[in-house]
Amino acid sequence: MNEIFADGISGIVIANNVVRVELARLRPTGQGDQQKLVAQTTATLILPTSALRDFTSQLANSVKQIEERAGQAGGDAAEAAAGDGKGEKKGG
Repeated sequence: MNEIFADGISGIVIANNVVRVELARLRPTGQGDQQKLVAQTTATLILPTSALRDFTSQLANSVKQIEERAGQAGGDAAEAAAGDGKGEKKGG
């Protein structure tokens, strides 16, 4: 099995009941102060349109889990700050 890293999606094409998701990586170009990052398509994910709904649903569930974890981590940090006096309100 091949693993592919992607910084994002450079394009999506839907034709003939097939979805093609072009995955991109950011790559440096130029030298020194002129160096910039540009997106370059590195792979294409191809799936039938019949699988698109399940695919996007699974991605949405993953995003939801990440947001929940980030919320929990943020709450833990706020409690820790309040516990050491840094999170207390002044002038109250």
